[in-house]
Formats: sequence, structure tokens, C-alpha cells
Amino acid sequence: MVRGGRSGPHPLWREEVTAGVLLERDRECGVLHAVARRLADGQPGVVTVVGEPGTGRSALLAHVVEEAARLGVAVAVARGRRWEADIRWGAAAQLREALSARLPGWSRLDRLDGADHVLVDLCAGVLAAARDRPLLLVVDDVHWLDPDSATLLEMLLRRIRQAPLAFVLSAVGDRPTLVEEPTPPADLLTPLTTPRLSDVAVARLCHERLGTRSDGPVTRAVVANGHGLPGLIVPALAEFAADTADRASAERIAAILARRRVAQVDELVDGLPADCLALLRVLAVAGDDLDPRSTRGVPGLADVRPDTPERLRATGLVGGHDRLRPAAQVADRVLAAMGPVERSALHVAVATAAHRLACPDDVVGRVLLGAPPVGARWASDALHRAARRALRAGRQEFGVALLDRALAEPLRPDDRSLLTVELACAQVRDRPHAADRNLAAAVLRGGAHRAEAVELLLARGALDTVHRVVAHAVAEDPTEHQALRALRRLAGLSGADGTRWDEPDPHAGDDAVAGGVEAWRLAVVGTDPVRTRDTALTALGGPPELALHRLLGAAALVLADEPDLARPVFEDVLDDASRRGVRVTAAFAALGLAATAYRCGALEQSAAHLDRALAELPLPSWAPRMRGYPLALRALVELARGCHDSAERAVAGDLPAEVEGGFGWTGLLHARAAVLVASGEPERALRDLEECGRRLAGRGWHNPALIAWRPLAVEALTMIGDREGVATLLGEEFRAVTGWSTRSCVGTAWLLSARTGGPESGLRSLRRAERELRESPARLAHAQAQADLAAALPGGSGEGEWLRATALRTARECGARPLARRIEAMPARRRHPRSDDVLAGLSPAQTRAVRLVAEGLSNPRIAQALGVARRTVEMHLTTAYRKLGVAGRAELVALLGAGEGL
Repeated sequence: MVRGGRSGPHPLWREEVTAGVLLERDRECGVLHAVARRLADGQPGVVTVVGEPGTGRSALLAHVVEEAARLGVAVAVARGRRWEADIRWGAAAQLREALSARLPGWSRLDRLDGADHVLVDLCAGVLAAARDRPLLLVVDDVHWLDPDSATLLEMLLRRIRQAPLAFVLSAVGDRPTLVEEPTPPADLLTPLTTPRLSDVAVARLCHERLGTRSDGPVTRAVVANGHGLPGLIVPALAEFAADTADRASAERIAAILARRRVAQVDELVDGLPADCLALLRVLAVAGDDLDPRSTRGVPGLADVRPDTPERLRATGLVGGHDRLRPAAQVADRVLAAMGPVERSALHVAVATAAHRLACPDDVVGRVLLGAPPVGARWASDALHRAARRALRAGRQEFGVALLDRALAEPLRPDDRSLLTVELACAQVRDRPHAADRNLAAAVLRGGAHRAEAVELLLARGALDTVHRVVAHAVAEDPTEHQALRALRRLAGLSGADGTRWDEPDPHAGDDAVAGGVEAWRLAVVGTDPVRTRDTALTALGGPPELALHRLLGAAALVLADEPDLARPVFEDVLDDASRRGVRVTAAFAALGLAATAYRCGALEQSAAHLDRALAELPLPSWAPRMRGYPLALRALVELARGCHDSAERAVAGDLPAEVEGGFGWTGLLHARAAVLVASGEPERALRDLEECGRRLAGRGWHNPALIAWRPLAVEALTMIGDREGVATLLGEEFRAVTGWSTRSCVGTAWLLSARTGGPESGLRSLRRAERELRESPARLAHAQAQADLAAALPGGSGEGEWLRATALRTARECGARPLARRIEAMPARRRHPRSDDVLAGLSPAQTRAVRLVAEGLSNPRIAQALGVARRTVEMHLTTAYRKLGVAGRAELVALLGAGEGL
């Protein structure tokens, strides 16, 4: 109808739509007011108002209608409707009704045939009405105009300069299709956009509509669930305001908003034409990763028209510019309305199209997650590649889902074996029990990756499972693989079937895996370090997909005082396992590096490697039988660094009952005892240490380098004054060292003897301890021996001052703050050592090279003087620097410069 001077909402809009929701619309209102004023003065203009559904486009149109009526401008209002989009003259009939009083000659539109002359006559009639009185045409939702009405509106836009005529057009999307260039003239066009409301505006709206009931939680719920859409928020607030007080809560308003949002989506979806609905279904499956117009064979898309995407965009159900994409809620509602069979078939069709179009694997894989087994090789391959990519990117849940779905496809035994192992590796962090079940299944089903599954089960501490599934596999296939047999032996040695640790493996030299198991057996038995070292070196090769034997060999090398050989092995395994996503193996490799660094006195490095191990596999994901290892090492490292509280926390937490029966329990007993000794509780420490010793002896693990429980027990016994107990343990330690005579073990035993008044004099024991430890990787033990020797030397000994300074530097470099504080508290010596005392540990050739350095000769001149190659001189000096504990030539000269005899 023609309006002028009246107030109140136009009947085409509901009251709730036009209820003054103009927050953050000052600019838009100003533009519309200006157009209405110019039109009242006879100047034409066009304003487009675009935005997504619910952003208040209709409220702005209602506002300009009221403003134009106030200014005395004639107004005709029409609205496109989705259900009238295919009915001729739908919006034109609304304009005819509005202008009928001023155009009595217009015929009924339902009797017109749409000929060009009819459109011209209609257009001329509207222009005549505008010349009689300025006319504002307001058309809402122009995207739903029927073709005849759209043509009429387009003709009027082209003739806008012929009369005082203005348009306000509203549409969903970027801009109405009717106002593309050259219609209308660019100088008359003003585009407006209705964005979503800001959080501040939503909060203000809540306060205006609810008053005191708009407390913090309620407002936050509206902000979180209203999506900034006034068309959604205003009616929801009205419903909430009418609710009773006892139900007026944040949860209630959130539920109202969610229900209304679903109803809004359902209303839009239910009214879609068949072609738009088919396209929306494909988009719900494919998202914006696949252009549905380029696919063939997807159900329903054969009927999609060229304008279907734009018509679908006009509903506001999809967004995007180059490619359409429905919101998650829209996609869920669309797919939920389909039957299971229809939905599965759609996923298969879309996945097939994506594969044919060479879409990325993660796109194909994501679509296949909703599809039944396809039965084609490309499907399992795409899922597998997509899973690997997702896991490398840290998308753990998505990667696990892809692998699980890939296993639903028909697969060859070797492919199924590989996928099952990879699935278990991906599950081990968050679902360790599911990982164990999949590993067991991989062994039982056979395939090329059965040995990998067995070694991962061993790393998880599932000894009984290994014994059971391997026995079943062997029963089915008597030609047992050598690696599988060796891993089964390791499970037996660890207690699954009672295999004795003192029984050698006759096949150890035939296979790298068997060699790794045998090297570890020799290491823990502790009777032959040379043979252990040689056997461990044979374990560093073998199948690249297996790693446990290399970890065992490297661990044996560490116990044999060969950390420089072991460290690269741990690093290679860590890099390879991290790259392949085998978290259990990566965690144990990092733990091996941490233990190696601790034995070498590199406490900061040890802590960093331990952090890496727990990042690869958080503590709750470690099998209970294995959990004691990282906890014990953490406590020992923190104690050596002087972080007593951290060490105490590491051993004081509640642990599952299975931990007590696991491999790491003995280490945890030792670490807990170390914390108790440091806390001044020797009696409690002794109980743990005695239990630790019994468990090690019961397993047949006699290597004193494995867990140094006797030295700690001797310290505890000394604290309570049990001299007889000290003597007994000291004798046991020397007997154990006789079998495992590495320099670190021998030096530690002599240091222990010197501290407790052993059979030889303290000074002699200390000198021997210092000499043995000097050649060992145990830097902190060497620093302790140097400090004790410095304290035992006569007060005027220059050697003592040099030993004290060297020990202090080592303690500081290692980060051993308690040891450094103890050395700092020792009384300072007055004299520098005599050069003969300082150089006593060097060979004759090294001594000659060092003395020539002190005289100021360069390496080439020293080589000339000694008649040897320059490389030989460099080798002598490097060895001498390490023995003397100096960093280079300058420190060497400083050390010897004040000595006697130079």
C-alpha cells in the first residue's frame, strides 16, 4: 500500500522484526534518511542492504518506510518469498496492490501473458505515479523475486532518472543481482551491509530487554549462542523475559537460542527447491573442498541449474565466495534428515568424485569417514596417506579415525598388519589399552609387521600378552621368524615363562635382534663388560623398522662405559621413531639419552631429554610396569641438581598397584631411598634399598652399574653407625666390581672404600678412585673423588688446591649445585701443585708435549722438536687436556705456570 504520514510496522514484517533493533546501525540509518530526504526534494537514488539472514535487514527497511512516510513520500513495499520464486508476478502483484488506487487502469496481473509491451506499460505506470508524487519502492529479499517481477524491477532501475523515484533493495549475500552494472547508474547507488552485532551491542540489547535479569552469565550465554544475529536474539529474549523467575538462567536462554537457531535452519532447509537441496547435501559432505558443479555421478546434481549456487547462497545457509560452504550446524541438520543408506551412498559418490578429481587425500579421507567400505584400493591408500599427514600435523583424533576407517576396507595381510600397528602407535598416548589390543591383534593375524607389534608390546611391558600371542603365532607357523623368536626370549627373560638370565643364547651371533637381547642379558648379569660391548655392537644393525634391539644394545654400551657409542644410536632411533609417529619407541629413546646424560654428569641435558620422553608419551600413558623408569630418573636428576622438592614429588605420588611389580620398581625404590637419605631418614631408606637389592638378586641382575644401591646403602649405614653392615656391603660391592670391572664401577668402589675406612688407607683408596674415574665417563663421581682427595691431602699441598678447583669447575659445569656447595665449603689451599704431581697421570709422550706448551712452543714446533707428526701432537694434547681437566692451552699454562720445576 501507499504510505504517507502513518506510523507503525508494515504488514509485510512481523512486529518482532521491526521492534527498533537498530543497534550499531547509525551509519545505515543516516544513509537511508538522506535518500528519503533527497527523494522528498525530487532526487532519485538506490540503496542496497545486504547481509546474512537475521542481521536486521528488514528492520532497516521498516525504519526507512516510517521515515519516508513522515516526510510525505509515497511508499510501495513488496517482498520476495521463497515459495513464490516460481510463481509469475509475485512481487509485481504486491506493488500493483500498493499502487492500485493511483493506477486504476492496471489489469489483474494473473491475466497478463508477460509480453514485453505489458512490462513497458507497467513500468510507465509506476513512473507516472512517481511523477505525481515522489515514490519510494522498498523490496525485501529481492533474491527470491520471480523472473517477471525481477524484469519489471530491472526496467524501473534503468529509468530511474525519468521520475522522482528511489529504491531500497534488500538481499542475502554480497549484493543483489538486480543492481549489477550498468543497472542502476553508479552515481545513484549506495551499498550498505548489515554485519553481526558486536558483543557490546548484544550486552546492551540484553540490558534493554531484560533489565535486572541480564546478569553476567545470562549475557555471556546470549553472546556465545546468539551469533550476533538480532533476528535470532530479539525473539529469544522476548521468550526468556516471559519465562518464570525460577527457570530464568543462563542455561535456559542458551537452550532457547539453540532451539530457535535449529528452527531457523530447519525452516530454510524445508523450503528449498529440489536442486538447491541436492546441492546443499553435497556441500554438507564435501564442504568447500570440492566444487560440486564439476562432479559427475553425484546423486541429484544432474538437475542443478547454473543459477542454483547463487540461489542457495541467497538463503544464507551457505557462505563463502569462490566456493560455497555450509555452517557446521546446517550440515549436521541436512545430513541428519537423510536416511542412513541414502547418506552413505552420498558419501561414497562424493568421495569417488573427489578421488577422480585428484583432490587432496585429507579431503577424500574426510568424506570416506561417513561412507561404508568402498572395496577399491584407492580408498584405503587415500585414508592411509591422509592419516599419516594428520598425525604428523598433530591432529591425533582425526588420524586415528582415518586409520580405523581404512581397516574397514578389504586389505592384503601385510597392509592390514601395517595399518594395525600404525593405529596402535597413534592410540598409545590417549588410549593405551586400545593400543595394546590392536598390537595383539596384529601379532595374531600375521603379516609382515608382526615383529614390530611384538616389540611395541614389550616396550609397553605386556609380557604375558607377548608370550601368549607369540606362542599362538608360532603354533600356526612353525617356521618362526628369527627376530620374533629373539623378542619372545626377551619376554621370557623378563619373567613371562621363567627363562633364566644366566642362560646364553646360542643364536645371538646370527641376528641383530637376538644380539640386542643377548647384549642386555650380559649387561644386567654383569660378568663380562668386554663381551657385552662386542655383542652390543652387533645389535646396532638389523631391520630398520625394528628398534628395541638397538635400544637394548645402546643401553648395554652405556653400562659398559661406552656412552659415546651409545648416544648416536639413541639419537637415530629417536629421530626415526618421531618421524614415523611411534611414540613408545621415541619415548624410550629419549629416556635412554636422559639416562646416558645423567651417568655422564650432564644434568641439564638429562632433564631436557626426560622432558622430551614425557612429551612423546605423557606419564599416564606409560604402562604401569614401565612407569617407574622416568619417575626414578627424574628424582635422581633433580636431587643431583639440588631440587629436593622436585625430587620428592617425583617419588611421592600415588601410583597404580601394577607399578610395584614392574621393571622400573627397583629403580624407583633406589630413587626414593636417595631422597630419604638426603632428607636425613636413613632407616626408611635402608628398607627400600634392601628391597631393591633383593629384587635385583632375584632376577639375577648383579651388575653394580645397573642400579648403584650398595653405595647409597653404605651411606645410610654410615649415618646410623652400623660399621658391620658397612663392611659387609663394601665386600659385596668389590666382589660385584670384580665381575664388571669398568673404570666407573671400580673407581666408585674405591671411593666408597675411602669414605668408609676400607681395607686400604684412605689416601691410597682416594688416589686410586681418582685415577680410575678420570678415565671414565662418570664426571660427577670423578669430581667427588677429586674433592675428597683434595680434602685428604696435607694443608700445604698445592695439588689439593688444584684438585679442589678442578672438581668445583666440573660440578658447576654439570649443574650439580649440592656438590658445588660442598666443595666451596672446603678450606682453600695456599700453594699450587708441583708440576710433577699435576702431570703424574700423563704418559711420557703427553708429558713432553705439555712441558713444551708451557715453554710457549706452537704445535708445529713441538712436532719438530719431538720428531712426530703435527696430528700426533694434537692428539697428545687433547688427551692431556681431558686428563688434567683444562679447556685448552691458556688454562694449561695457568695451571702449570706457578708449579715447581717448570
